[in-house]
Amino acid sequence: MLPHGNKLEKWLDSDCMHEIIAFLIIINAIVLGLETYTSLKEYLPLLHAIDKALLIFFVAELALRVFAGGIRFFRSGWHLFDAFIILISIASASSGLSALRAVRILRVMRLISLFPQLRIVVSAIYMAIPGVLSVAGILLVFFYTFSIIAFNLFNDISPEMFSSLGGSMYTLFQLMLCDDWSATTRPILAKMPHAYLFFIPFVITMTFCVLNLFFGLIVNAMQSAADKESEDILGMADEEAENETAILTAKIEGLTHEIQALKALIRKE
Repeated sequence: MLPHGNKLEKWLDSDCMHEIIAFLIIINAIVLGLETYTSLKEYLPLLHAIDKALLIFFVAELALRVFAGGIRFFRSGWHLFDAFIILISIASASSGLSALRAVRILRVMRLISLFPQLRIVVSAIYMAIPGVLSVAGILLVFFYTFSIIAFNLFNDISPEMFSSLGGSMYTLFQLMLCDDWSATTRPILAKMPHAYLFFIPFVITMTFCVLNLFFGLIVNAMQSAADKESEDILGMADEEAENETAILTAKIEGLTHEIQALKALIRKE
């Protein structure tokens, strides 16, 4: 295993290398997109060759990262993410199944691990999952309650929209997303003028209150993820500074010993 901060590891993590990998990933995505056009069948062998060449490059790059980082490579979640994508690509390339070949496009996901801004977004979504699940539980309770109320109120008026609990939930889901809500509510309001006493509280509660909790959680999680990313960068900088300080200290100590040895020789002479 090479020492931490070796030249190969620094080169692989450099901005120039990241830009090269990002460029090749985009080229790979374009190639996979071109393979879907039936008018380009005569170029399929060339596209397949380019795809295989790019896969070989990605595998070689992953092998170099493992060699340069050693056990440190497996301590990084993003490195493991890259390794998983590459292994999936290898499996899809060695299999004739169209389902596996389709997952080659997952290589584009590697762009996420290359750029800190994209990593922050993904980390924020991951960090927000516990809070999102709690809000989803509240949303489900409210949604289930409103669906039963809507079924009992509007089943006779609009049986095609509120034919059952499932039908009511689907209709209210459309209303929650403000999907053609006027076409849904106006026929009911024509037969039941006071139905707005149900629809307005539902839309306010579900759309403007509960759903906004999701956005609030994600925004807070993004701030936390950004802070964590900054701490990681500062931690790496501090670690590199400590390593450089240790190297300089060792060199100074070596020079001190050499000077003392020279003084001893001069005194003997």
